[in-house]
Amino acid sequence: FHSSRMLRVSGWLPAAWRSSTRLLRPGAGASVRGMARSSKSKNDNTDVPYADDCTSLDTEDLTTPFIIPMTEYGAYKPTNIFQTKNSGSRFVALNRPQALNALDMGMLRDLTAVYKDVDSDEMTRMVLIYGGSEKAFCAGGDVAGLAKQGPVPMGKPAPQMDFFRHEYTLNNMIGNLKTTKQVALLNGIVMGGGVGLAVHGDYRLCTDDTLFAMPETGIGFFPDVGGSWFLPRMDRHVGIYLALTGRRLNCTETYTTGLATHYVPLDQIPRCLEAFMFAPEDLTTEVIDEILYDYGDEPDEEECGKDEVLPYIDAIDRCFKQQSISEIRKALVDETGPEYRQWAQQTLNMMDKASPTSLAVTLEQLKRGSNLQTLEECLEMELCIARRFMAGGDFFEGIRAMLIDKDKDPKWEATPTPDQILEYFSPLPAGEGTLIKV
Repeated sequence: FHSSRMLRVSGWLPAAWRSSTRLLRPGAGASVRGMARSSKSKNDNTDVPYADDCTSLDTEDLTTPFIIPMTEYGAYKPTNIFQTKNSGSRFVALNRPQALNALDMGMLRDLTAVYKDVDSDEMTRMVLIYGGSEKAFCAGGDVAGLAKQGPVPMGKPAPQMDFFRHEYTLNNMIGNLKTTKQVALLNGIVMGGGVGLAVHGDYRLCTDDTLFAMPETGIGFFPDVGGSWFLPRMDRHVGIYLALTGRRLNCTETYTTGLATHYVPLDQIPRCLEAFMFAPEDLTTEVIDEILYDYGDEPDEEECGKDEVLPYIDAIDRCFKQQSISEIRKALVDETGPEYRQWAQQTLNMMDKASPTSLAVTLEQLKRGSNLQTLEECLEMELCIARRFMAGGDFFEGIRAMLIDKDKDPKWEATPTPDQILEYFSPLPAGEGTLIKV
């Protein structure tokens, strides 16, 4: 890090965005004249007042975009999180490109500090978070690092739980911001912990290269970071399908399933970011909606990939509404119609690669999550599940096979009994199964 008190991070914009954006122009001001609080739909031709002319907006409010004051981190050493404060908004970049922006403890602590500050500042109306690298928004948590700490029997403190408590606390903060709207730009890979950073916010922008997945059952884990909250609430059991198969979604599919709220073409991202940078201090929901109206579009399958989810929605609904893994498998086998046969076999193949324990626990997790009333309740249930996975078994074998040795041949444990599944949901001792108070 530089020895000066201010760290320039403009170089952490992906190169594809840098050439055409004025966000990097020194002296770019943040304050613009007021904007009327109104919005319109795509079919509404009503004019909406908007500050299009940004030529006279240079102020001293922001001397260089994408700068973070080193003193803001307090006692924590700055890691791979960079932010800039603008009038009424924050811009947060994840910058750990060598690990596809996978979250480590330092990043979680720094993000928590940022969001705590955001939530206590009534003037901050929007926080925009994005991956400052070419390939990824965030590929998940640093699960390999967690596995290397080794299994810890129940009844003893597991060091991995410090990570999970910090991560789930951050997820809950994002999902419960009081006056601030989050905009997440889902550039590149969005998996696991990256999903947790994005999906609980108000706006999720996919773009041409978005690759979205919750692949945890394939590494002997479960879809955490609030998966028990948002997955069972997706229409027609699509969330259960995605959780059990770990299926990867392209940009089009991320949009049509509703996991992304908007699509912004890759070549429009610089202008969209610039519009947010030059937005007024009173960055209302109407203003955000208007910017996304101006730069958003419908995904083009040639650029964004073909939709292979909605054409099979009836079969997904029939199969994944079943109440057990064996019943889901039987329903897939029974899909013998010519339009669904190949899809059903591919789905069975994906489930066959997953940990039987992960499949059984995940289905029970999503059933329970559908009946819980808050995101916080779901996350605290997930702490119980995570602790039992850290006691040994398929999580450590999955990480070994998929990420460390990379032989892609995990030796999974046998399918758990109903009583063994219920053990994953037993309460933890006081303090271990609750989020951190921030």
